[in-house]
Amino acid sequence: MNGTFEDKLLAELKKEIPAARPMRTRRIVGWGLAAAAAAAVAVPMVSTGQSPAYALVAYPNGSINLKINELRDADQVVRDLAELGVRADIVYLPLGKRCADGRAPFVAGDDTPITPEMMADDDPATQRKIREWASHTDSARAIQPKDGITINPQFIGPGQIVMIEVAENVDKPAGSPGVVWMFTGRLTPGPIQPCRIVDNPDE
Repeated sequence: MNGTFEDKLLAELKKEIPAARPMRTRRIVGWGLAAAAAAAVAVPMVSTGQSPAYALVAYPNGSINLKINELRDADQVVRDLAELGVRADIVYLPLGKRCADGRAPFVAGDDTPITPEMMADDDPATQRKIREWASHTDSARAIQPKDGITINPQFIGPGQIVMIEVAENVDKPAGSPGVVWMFTGRLTPGPIQPCRIVDNPDE
């Protein structure tokens, strides 16, 4: 898979920046190779989601790890997360598709001082600052592309919902097992509208 996580996140920010107001980060972007993820260091405290389509594990440090093997059973993942105390909305999408923007409001902790002028500035120092700001949003703390998808409930505020969209990805390394997918995720206070599937011009 090409590019670093930070590079992909920056590309998403540039794609979705408003025309003339401070930037509100839209998505946390990550990639997963379901059958080739690194083993977690912590000993699992709770293991649920015994479906072969996914594995969901809660650890003593409070984090929850989701590994996706097949893009199915999203509703069951949502139910399992609810049992672990996390409200979630998860959508699986086919190759080249995404949910249309505007499904749900943003949390205040995702606001950043990034401007359109900064996004257009190719100066490495400016780009580093943008990545740094983006990495410290509430959504970036709560939903991370670590060993699949790692959710950190301590960064999820009261009433907030984890909103994740997972799509097939064309960048599967040759001979790799499992499903290669990419995801976008953020927090929202709700409500969340149903996903209206549209073409993803980046695919």
